[in-house]
Amino acid sequence: MIVKFLKSSKTFAAVSYNEKRVNNGEAELLAKENFGNSISLFDDVSICREYLKLWSNKNSRIKNPQLHVVFSAKHDSFDKHRLKDIAVQWLKEMGYGDVPYLIYFHHNSNHNHVHVITTRVDKDGFKINDSFEHERGLRVLNKLMNIDELKNLRTNIANLLHYSFNTRTQFMELCAHSGMRNYESKDKQSVIIEWGSSKIKIGYGVIDFCSNRYYRDIDKKRRSQIQAFIYKYAKIFNRDEFCYFMKLQFGLDFIFYGKNNTINGYTIIDYSNKSVYKGSSVLSAKFLNELFKDSEDRAINPVEILENYIGVNKYHNQLMAESYLKRFGITIEGDKIVDMYGVSADIPESILRHWQQLSYVDYLSKVYKVHSPKDLKFLSSLLNVDYELLKHSKIQDNSNYIDYYKSILNDSLTVEGKFDYTMLQQNGIRLMSFENKTYLVDDIHNSVISLSEVINMSDISVEYESINRDFITPVENGGGVGLDMSLLNFDTNIGSSSGKGKRKKR
Repeated sequence: MIVKFLKSSKTFAAVSYNEKRVNNGEAELLAKENFGNSISLFDDVSICREYLKLWSNKNSRIKNPQLHVVFSAKHDSFDKHRLKDIAVQWLKEMGYGDVPYLIYFHHNSNHNHVHVITTRVDKDGFKINDSFEHERGLRVLNKLMNIDELKNLRTNIANLLHYSFNTRTQFMELCAHSGMRNYESKDKQSVIIEWGSSKIKIGYGVIDFCSNRYYRDIDKKRRSQIQAFIYKYAKIFNRDEFCYFMKLQFGLDFIFYGKNNTINGYTIIDYSNKSVYKGSSVLSAKFLNELFKDSEDRAINPVEILENYIGVNKYHNQLMAESYLKRFGITIEGDKIVDMYGVSADIPESILRHWQQLSYVDYLSKVYKVHSPKDLKFLSSLLNVDYELLKHSKIQDNSNYIDYYKSILNDSLTVEGKFDYTMLQQNGIRLMSFENKTYLVDDIHNSVISLSEVINMSDISVEYESINRDFITPVENGGGVGLDMSLLNFDTNIGSSSGKGKRKKR
């Protein structure tokens, strides 16, 4: 469980942000407290936003009175009710129990979390104490969760001292990016590391000893690997997205130094290899600045990326699309597409229908047995599906069925050299014409084979029926990005308007 303080605001913009999530079906309002009986009767939360602004006007010296915090639990380890209870208790401990507040539960990411919005002004117009609120907020949360802070701090420091780092500064960066506050002691002989209400002093001698003991130069293979990541993803993401994605996907934390979006230097924390690298040992800051040039104009739009992918790869199914989207930190959860930050959006209905069609055709390709590519082409017309979608079907050996078909055909052959179609139908057999060939369709075993592969037809007169389009009902096409029915090119030689026809096999 973590608590994160988000940006303050004068206008309580967080209320609008969370209400937008509610309207999109990605969040719900769990609590609306201390707004007075008259306000609590209204469902329109925009009134609460105005109420918060009016309440905060009691103290005009506070420029940004909004307090916006998030409580996040790993995956679904805490449900919305438990998260709400923790948030309410935390507000009371921090001094916000008697002021108006809103609590929203978000279910648009992999981790359950609640957003809390309130004001820093108390009921008498005084500012609620915000001194060291990040540290106090963590201490209060740890207290509510019954966490042994000192034990956790010792464990975390012991783990970090086993990392490969070259300087004391790198170790302190490692502590900071692991959620621990640190600073040099007054005697400048040690570093003090704090987490919650606990603190530990580590002498520089210990840090230097561990540095000398565990430090190792980055090997060529790992350096080349990280360079490849940078070349690939710095061209796709803006800087913030790049840093988030690198940590999320590869366990690499990039820490940049500089002003005005210019990188003067940087450090890389490699959590997977337990190492800290000087950035220039991997790639120069000058080259990195070139890669990120105009990166702020780049914006990852998951739905747009998916639509473009489907447009180019219309025969790729959902699993193939998911594999492609992973390179952008995008996942698919049901009918939602989720970006690297855990924000979700609806997948267009046309794409969902498209995948449904592909699944249907994939099912058909596994159920029906064909003997040759020509049989497959006939099957595509029989089932009224795109031949290109069936092309990946496995050509199967129907030799086991040939003797079976020969027996049925010979038994149904009359003295006039014609077939008794009533007998064939009783055995689930139909005969159909396609591209000047006669095909045997076995409805019982879902098999298709050219009749000439089964029996000598030189002196046999064959009647054939038109294809019954109700034999298999394809998934209805919904247009849009989905499969265009104009792509389904069928041979007009199949069947006839009268339903029957005769021909002599040449």
